[in-house]
Amino acid sequence: MAGRPVLHVLEILVRDIGLARIAAAIRHPLTGLKVACYYGCLLARPPEITGFDDPENPTLMDQLMQVCRSDSHRVPHKTECCGASFSITDTSIVLDLSNRILSMAQAAGADCIATACPLCQLNLDMRQKDIEAKSGHRYNLPVFLLHAVAGPSDGVPGGRTVTG
Repeated sequence: MAGRPVLHVLEILVRDIGLARIAAAIRHPLTGLKVACYYGCLLARPPEITGFDDPENPTLMDQLMQVCRSDSHRVPHKTECCGASFSITDTSIVLDLSNRILSMAQAAGADCIATACPLCQLNLDMRQKDIEAKSGHRYNLPVFLLHAVAGPSDGVPGGRTVTG
C-alpha cells in the first residue's frame, strides 16, 4: 500500500505499543540476565530511508530489554557488521567480524546477545564454534533473536515462556 511506512517490530513494540504498556504486562522479569543488544549494520541504515533510530547509537532494543528488567549491557560494536551474506561466499570475513562483536559482548560481561536480524543471529551463534577455533578464544555466548529474549518475560504481546 502506497504511503504506508514500513516499520520494524522494535518500532512497533517501543513506539506504537509503548514501553509503559509492555512494562505493565511483565510477569516473569529477566532480572539478572545480562543482555548485549546487537543491532547489526542494516537495521538503522541508511537513516534517510529507515528513519529507525540513531544509526550510530540505536537504543530501542536496549529500552525494550530494560523494560523486561534485564541488565542491558551497552557494547561499542552494536552496529558493526557481522559479515552478513559473506557467510555464503567468504566465511573468513564473517569469522573475523563476528569475533570482534562476540569479544566486545563478552568484555561487557554479557550472558547472551539479543539481535533483531536473523542473519546476524546465524553468524554470531551458528558460526561461534568456528570463530572460537580460529581465534583460540572461548565465548559460550548464546545469541537470540530479540523476541526470544523478551517474549518469555510476557512483556511482549503473544510472548510465551520457554517451558510452556
